[in-house]
Amino acid sequence: MKNNAGFYKSNKLNILLAAFILLAINLGCNFSCGKFAETSTESGGEAELVREAHSIVEKANQTVSKANILQNELLSKDSLKGVEDFEKYNSDNKAKFDELIKLREDAAKSMEDAAAKFGKVSEMNTNDKFKEYNNSIAQGCKKAAEIQKAGATFVKSYLAEKDAEKLSTLFADHSKKDAELTKELTSLEEKTAKIKNDNPDVFKK
Repeated sequence: MKNNAGFYKSNKLNILLAAFILLAINLGCNFSCGKFAETSTESGGEAELVREAHSIVEKANQTVSKANILQNELLSKDSLKGVEDFEKYNSDNKAKFDELIKLREDAAKSMEDAAAKFGKVSEMNTNDKFKEYNNSIAQGCKKAAEIQKAGATFVKSYLAEKDAEKLSTLFADHSKKDAELTKELTSLEEKTAKIKNDNPDVFKK
């Protein structure tokens, strides 16, 4: 059987660099929960849940920022420029890759926890618009969690894959999925903002 290790390494490098150029814009994505401002319509237990949820999202965003920095450190075009042996590179940086995966998974769990709290708030108020508003926020948190889970899965798949052609497909599929999920999240953020802006009597400043 012909030894194609050198061919594999050089082609894998070219494929990876091309893929990262495509993915570069997505590596810095974060969940803009700051657009979901608290309103004066919450009271008592509702207000406490909203504050707790916002606190969780803020911490999750900090975690996502750390993950983005680490992913750029490990997988940016500049970081990979001089790499010839990717298996060794991945092995040498195993601790950092493990940390990156954990950061993505932790952020996803936090967003899911925030979604549960916003969902509960939507059930505690009788106003239909208030319910719709907080339910939309909950959906946004779930979508943000989905993005982080996809990011963690992508890194795991990258580390496990040894076939250059399959890696090319992996990067293309992840790039497409990330773009779709980010578009869905943006749509939810816009929907939430519209509900609030269209109902000033319900959401007093």
